[in-house]
Amino acid sequence: MFTPFYRSWSSVSRRPVETAPRRLSIPTGVSRGRLPTLTHLVAGSPSPELPPGGETAGRRKLATWLDSDVAGYDPGRDDLAADATSRLSPYLHFGCISPLEVAHRAADVAGATPFVRQLAWRDFFHQLLAARPETAHEDMRPRGDQ
Repeated sequence: MFTPFYRSWSSVSRRPVETAPRRLSIPTGVSRGRLPTLTHLVAGSPSPELPPGGETAGRRKLATWLDSDVAGYDPGRDDLAADATSRLSPYLHFGCISPLEVAHRAADVAGATPFVRQLAWRDFFHQLLAARPETAHEDMRPRGDQ
């Protein structure tokens, strides 16, 4: 059940957000190589709506969201036509920004609590899937419908 999970999730102290390392060391015997470009990874043209990738873009998107849009999140979050989402999903999914950083940065922003609660839902479902992998393709509580 989510509510007890959320109470615990909200009450724990969280570690501080780590700063990015100044330098990354490559293990001995591993060549540096080149990062592939988008055209090497997929066929065809990328979507014109494709968000820019990376940590910098994710943090910029988060800052803009928290500065201007998060206060209106709660009333419009379930209205699909309102387009009131943060658009942070790809940055969270690919690890460009961490949920921990989002929660830290949103902690003192007026009106951000409903948005941060959605991060707890995200963690809840990750925990649920880790504990019960079958929920990816089966109802957790079958209701008898076929």
